[in-house]
This record gives sequence, C-alpha cells and structure tokens, in this order.
Amino acid sequence: MEHDEVGNALGISGAEVRVLMALRRAGAPFRMRPTDLVESLVAPSSSMARQLDHLASRGFIKRVASSADGRVSQVALTRAGVAAADRALQHTQAASPVSAALAELSPAELGLLEELLGKLLRTLAKSSSTD
Repeated sequence: MEHDEVGNALGISGAEVRVLMALRRAGAPFRMRPTDLVESLVAPSSSMARQLDHLASRGFIKRVASSADGRVSQVALTRAGVAAADRALQHTQAASPVSAALAELSPAELGLLEELLGKLLRTLAKSSSTD
C-alpha cells in the first residue's frame, strides 16, 4: 500500500515501484535480467513485461545487453530510475514503524543494538557456513 502511495506521486503503480527498488537493491550498475525480476518479485512474466514497458516509457529504466553475454537482455535503472527508487525507499523508511521505534533509542542504545545485531549476524553466518 505504501508503494502505491509513492507510485502515485511518480506516475507509476506500486508494483512498478517494487521493480525499481529491486533493481536498486541489486547494486551498481543496477541491472537485472527480466527473468530474475520475475523470480525475485514473484510476478507473472506477462505482468512484468507490461511493467517494464511502462517504466521504460517513463524513462526510469532502459534495456541493455548483458556485459557478460551480449545476447542476453538486462534491465537497468536510469538516473531518473535511481532517483525514483531512492525517493520510494525514503518514503518507505519514513513510514516504517521500525524507523519510528529506532528514533526513540538514545545514541548509546543504538550503539549497543548495532553491536548485538552484529554479533547475532556473525554467529548466524558461522553456523550457516558449517552446514
């Protein structure tokens, strides 16, 4: 629902906002194969094709050949797409109850939380690497 709200401001649907955010999460150069987007967003390929066409018409994405294999098509965020994804992320974070809860913690409490979460993640990483 929050994706729909920011999508309205950008002139796109909430589902299209999720596509932009998935590409942004992929990291620079913000590219993915359409097939990978379908899998990661659990979306029908016909819907994804329409969403990608609309995002391309709005200038948020462009289709490019894969650097590894020129026969493979990828979807890449444009500068406008990165800016839109960042705007969506900021909106999502601002509306998040987790962000509101974290704002209630003191700097010392945030430091302790970061330390403890880091320890938890390191422990989980060790246990998953030994499986």
